[in-house]
Amino acid sequence: MGLDATVLGAYTNQGQGIEAPFGVVNTYWSMLEVPYSFGNGKWFSFWTVNNDCAWGDSVITLGLENTSNRLTPAHIINTGGTVEFAEDAPVLPLNQWVRTTIYINYHRGEMHIWQDGQDLLHATFSRSDTDICQWRQRRHCLVGRRQQHLETQRTANRFLIRAVV
Repeated sequence: MGLDATVLGAYTNQGQGIEAPFGVVNTYWSMLEVPYSFGNGKWFSFWTVNNDCAWGDSVITLGLENTSNRLTPAHIINTGGTVEFAEDAPVLPLNQWVRTTIYINYHRGEMHIWQDGQDLLHATFSRSDTDICQWRQRRHCLVGRRQQHLETQRTANRFLIRAVV
């Protein structure tokens, strides 16, 4: 069986999505510069994926949500899935380029993440179907209940993200 590899620029939550029975891999580089810690209502999302183009199911995100500064998927455990961090899971250093690689497979309900080639976590999840409709790197930060503006510079698949204070 041949592999049909298609590079997709972005999803806009339109159409039918894609079927990816062997999963999808996304790799990106990022550098995050912020003058505060995450937690207590402050979080940052680097990446989002969804299986429902009409937003009828929970998204899966990857970001920072507490002072550990460890990339953590959201909307997996609270929907019945599991997240297991590697024993020596790295933290996300600030002010330094980091390569993140994500493998996600909606058919098998699994997700694997590596940071700079080091195993970070394995997760299992269940959703109502196997399409992938939304797939994008996002730069959102929630402080309390308001979005904070983040300055983003993008070059190819590299993102430099700075908090604007």
